[in-house]
Amino acid sequence: MIYEDIPLSFGNLTVLANLLLCNNNLRGRIPSSLGKFQMLQEVRLIQNNLSGSIPSEVLSLSSLLYLYISRNDLTSSLPTEIGILKNLEELDVSENMFPSTLGSCQKLRLLHIESNKFWGILPSYLSNLRATDGFSPSNLVCVGSFGSMYKGVLGEEVAIDIASALDYLHSHCSEPIVHCDLKPSNVLLDDEMTTHVGDFGLARFLPEANYDCSANQSSSVGIRGSVGYAAAEYGMGNEESTFGDVYSYGILLLEMFTGKRPTDNIFCDSLGLHSFVKTALPEQAASIIADPRLFKQKDQSSTNSHKIQECLIWILKVGITCSEE
Repeated sequence: MIYEDIPLSFGNLTVLANLLLCNNNLRGRIPSSLGKFQMLQEVRLIQNNLSGSIPSEVLSLSSLLYLYISRNDLTSSLPTEIGILKNLEELDVSENMFPSTLGSCQKLRLLHIESNKFWGILPSYLSNLRATDGFSPSNLVCVGSFGSMYKGVLGEEVAIDIASALDYLHSHCSEPIVHCDLKPSNVLLDDEMTTHVGDFGLARFLPEANYDCSANQSSSVGIRGSVGYAAAEYGMGNEESTFGDVYSYGILLLEMFTGKRPTDNIFCDSLGLHSFVKTALPEQAASIIADPRLFKQKDQSSTNSHKIQECLIWILKVGITCSEE
């Protein structure tokens, strides 16, 4: 284990391709002299005590493909020079103290920024993340008449944003609002990859007096919602309710993570998306997830893999609970 600053003399190793100094007690700043490594492709400085910012000289290396500097005490904002790294594929700056923004990296496919102090919305250039493989059809999760949803690093964020939107409509408006038609084509991502729930053509205000009992009241109005996403009680003529939105959210959540639509041909009679997922949990969870790589990623410990599997199972359980009839 090394207990000192990174020597400035490292800058003399101009043909170095890989710099691996993880799990030491390195302190001080990352030396700007590392910018002399014109052939440098990989930097791993994980779990040290490095402080300060990332030198702009390092971020000017067009050869750099992998940059892992998590679990340090790096502060300041990420320099704008990071946008020059057009060949960068993997960036991990998690568990530091970065407070601000990112640059635009056209080939970036893995981005870890958790446990920092970032604020604001994800910028539009992150749509280039190769977690969706350039929004390849092979990474398609949901398709609607006006848009599509892809699997990738934003999946959980999208799910949380939709839930937050419904919570706002149901609990934080002057009168509760029921959307009545939640489905993939009504979930939109703007240029900044921020999630929005759209198309309020079937939405209804729900008077407070009916808020808790409306699910059991009947109506002569036609079926609300879309086939596969509408709650069963709507088909029986019941009044619109927040429970209907919760059901639709559960189906949407299951679709996002399994890649299967509730209207797929494999679902008929008593087998639906809800029962398909419920039967598979927990033992067969890996077999129904749209992207099995979520369960075991590169350089991932068995402990972390188990935690991710638990997380995904709980997400599916939320979907099952919401979509109970």
